Amino acid sequence: MQFSRSVRTLVLVGWCVAVVVASVIPAPTGGVASPGAFVVGLDKLVHFGAYGVTAFLAAFALGARDARGLAVAVLAAVALGGGVELVQTTLPTRTFGLGDLVANAVGALSGALVYVAVERRVWVTDDE
Repeated sequence: MQFSRSVRTLVLVGWCVAVVVASVIPAPTGGVASPGAFVVGLDKLVHFGAYGVTAFLAAFALGARDARGLAVAVLAAVALGGGVELVQTTLPTRTFGLGDLVANAVGALSGALVYVAVERRVWVTDDE
């Protein structure tokens, strides 16, 4: 099955809106606990997954077939995550986290690598 660039872009934009909304609404009471240094907490896994999917969908939307396209997808996902972290500094129930940025970046890189692994079987066409 193949999807047009327009459909792939719409899926990416929808996902990014969902990530941003989920990132700026008030945090659940008590937040998502992180167990401490050197132990990956649930919140970091959520960041990893969210930005992994973001980079995957960005690569998919671009129809990335080379390192440049993958780099753009990863950088776009990392930039979105960094922007969200900066916005969170202005919100009373959210905080900026360096660990969150790292989880975002590692997730984005992983998402791009997953894209590479499945790209040959994925539904990419440049037809509108």
